[in-house]
Amino acid sequence: MASPRRTRRRGAEPDSSAGAPGWSLTYGNLMVALVAFFVLMLSSGGDLGTVPTADGSGPASLPVASLSSVKRRIAATLEANGATDLAQFETSADGGLVIRLDAGAAFGSGSAEIMQTAVPALDAVGGVLSQVGNSIRVEGHTDDLPMRPTPQYPDNWALSGARANVVLRYLHDYYQIASGRLSVAGYADSHPVAPNSTPQGRAKNRRVDIVVLPR
Repeated sequence: MASPRRTRRRGAEPDSSAGAPGWSLTYGNLMVALVAFFVLMLSSGGDLGTVPTADGSGPASLPVASLSSVKRRIAATLEANGATDLAQFETSADGGLVIRLDAGAAFGSGSAEIMQTAVPALDAVGGVLSQVGNSIRVEGHTDDLPMRPTPQYPDNWALSGARANVVLRYLHDYYQIASGRLSVAGYADSHPVAPNSTPQGRAKNRRVDIVVLPR
């Protein structure tokens, strides 16, 4: 609700005995506001803080944050959520921060439905990424074992893309991350991070990577 305006009684004249003209009070208030703004900016240290709108209702813009700051905040939130073991950090070929989710802990076999066990990790990631302006790419990956085709997922390409899309929709729908910042890709088994010759290697290759870009 808008705050009430102060009104002068009809017929009343301005008090000419005041020591300072009206314009100087306005100027003084402007200077105080500017000083407060710069103190806020300096105290944030250029990290992930958001700048409030004029009415204090929310962020006026989302700054592009350093990837080290993003990693530090996500790691702290994962720990607070008891989800440290659910995500790992890597660096992508294009210099992005990779938050790696184990597909075995996030999805059932041959499924793109997020399991409850993955929610604390996704909430930790989404909560931090909703406060920064960096672009985000969500990638789905599988091992090289052919899957049993279903009408919904005929092959690993379809499954990897579906899993990535579900994670992207989670970030968008639950954390209001703007669609213009998000992109999605399904790579099937074309980008392995471990040999597919062992069960351990195949387990590492079944993953969803949330890549935070440095811009």
